[in-house]
Amino acid sequence: MATLGCFILWLGWFGFNGGSLLEADPKQISHILLTTNIAAATAGLTAAFTTSRLKYFNNKPELSMIINGVLGGLVSITASSAYVELLAAAFIGMVAGRLVVFLVYLFNLWKIDDPVGAISVHLGCGIWGTLAVVLSNQDNLPCNPKNAPLCNTNGLAVIERFQQLGIQVFGLFVVLLFTFLFSWITWSILKARIGIRVSDEDELKGLDRQLHGVDAYHGFEKK
Repeated sequence: MATLGCFILWLGWFGFNGGSLLEADPKQISHILLTTNIAAATAGLTAAFTTSRLKYFNNKPELSMIINGVLGGLVSITASSAYVELLAAAFIGMVAGRLVVFLVYLFNLWKIDDPVGAISVHLGCGIWGTLAVVLSNQDNLPCNPKNAPLCNTNGLAVIERFQQLGIQVFGLFVVLLFTFLFSWITWSILKARIGIRVSDEDELKGLDRQLHGVDAYHGFEKK
C-alpha cells in the first residue's frame, strides 16, 4: 500500500512541478519533468544503496527508506526543477536519498516521534532543495526569463551564487520562523482544550483497535 502511494505521488509530482510553470512551454515543461524524474529515481537508488551498507538496517535495502528516498528526491528538486541541468538534478537526488536515511536514523536516536519519516522527507529535504537552487545553470537549458526569474544567458556567476544562497537562507529562516510560531500557538491551544496525545494504554494496544475496534495487521497478532 505504501509503495502504491509512493508511485501515485511520484506521478502526481509531474503535474505539480510541470504545472507550476507560468505558460505552456513544451521544451521547458519537458525539462522540468526530466529533472523531477531523475532526482526521484536517483534518490530512491541512493537510499537503497545507503541502507544496504548500514548495520542499523541489517545491511539490506529497506523498502520504507527507498520510498522516503524517492519522496525526498521529489521534495528536493521542486524548487530548482526548471533551473538545473540533468546531472545537477541527479546530484540533488543523490544527496536527498542519503540525507533521508541519516535523518531518520538521527531522529530515532533522539527519540523524536516521527514513525513515517515525514520530518526527514519534508523538512530535511525541503531545506536541502531550497538551498540547491544555487546549482542553477541555464547555459544550455530551454529557459525563459519571463517564466523563470533565475534564467539568464550565462548561468549564475560565483558571486551571484553566494548572493542567491543568502536569499535562500533568509527565505528559509522566514518560513521556519512563521511555521514554528503559528504551529506552536495552534498546538498549544489544542493541547489545552482537547489534548493532543492518546493515553499510554491506548498507544500500546494500538489506535486501530481502540478507535475502530479492528486490528490493522490481524495476521501479525501476538498469540
